[in-house]
Amino acid sequence: MTKILSDDWPESIPNLEPGLDQNPGLGALKEGCRVEAAHFDDAADVQRLAAIKGVIAVRLLQLRDLADQAGDDPHALQRAVPRVWVAVTAALARCDPAALTPKQFWLTIAKQGGYLNRTRDPRPGWKTLWRGWCDIQQMVRGAQLTGNSICG
Repeated sequence: MTKILSDDWPESIPNLEPGLDQNPGLGALKEGCRVEAAHFDDAADVQRLAAIKGVIAVRLLQLRDLADQAGDDPHALQRAVPRVWVAVTAALARCDPAALTPKQFWLTIAKQGGYLNRTRDPRPGWKTLWRGWCDIQQMVRGAQLTGNSICG
């Protein structure tokens, strides 16, 4: 699994979904990754899957917060996200990797999952983000295997 945020990412940023104050990131974990859809027989198997997918759910929350807080600052994205992720996402967004902003990065993930980004559309949902994340993750893996950081 590719690490999406660097080790120095501030852990103090609150990652709470509105209305889920006791369960940070529950929307990203429950709606997006669909742990219960795996239909495992053993509770330990479900716990292991939830642990793995929970890490990705937290990363998606952190990226959402980065897009909200740093919005149009490409340097914030360069500091927080590995180069190969930036390069692949920039190729999908059809822009220069050095100019890709956190907001563009976030929207590109959402668009890859089917988000249309119309003017009156609400924020992308977790299922859409999860689908986009999985697609881009496969592209990143392919880029890493070929030694090429740009695909598309």
